[in-house]
Amino acid sequence: MEKNIIWHKVLDNKNDLPEGRVMTVTAGHKGICLVHYKNKFCTLDNKCPHQGGPLGEGSIEKGMIRCPWHGWDFHPCGGSAEGFDDDLASYELKIEGEAIYVGLE
Repeated sequence: MEKNIIWHKVLDNKNDLPEGRVMTVTAGHKGICLVHYKNKFCTLDNKCPHQGGPLGEGSIEKGMIRCPWHGWDFHPCGGSAEGFDDDLASYELKIEGEAIYVGLE
């Protein structure tokens, strides 16, 4: 069965998110962590699975996103820290011109 994806513009200009940084964006009513890492844009659920910390307010340290509330680390484009199984949801993303869109079902 084909997914019904609705695309939401989350950033007018991709250059507003510098390399190696994260930010919180909103697609529909959902907060999403937008990542720019190693020349790639990625999306993650904005809520840390441990205490609900806003990952989009975190930072990338030593190649990992660090939760601002308690320092838990996640791979910038999905996946948990080595030895853990707390992977975060990710969402479809597309770039049209300079704008970034996130697709939600």
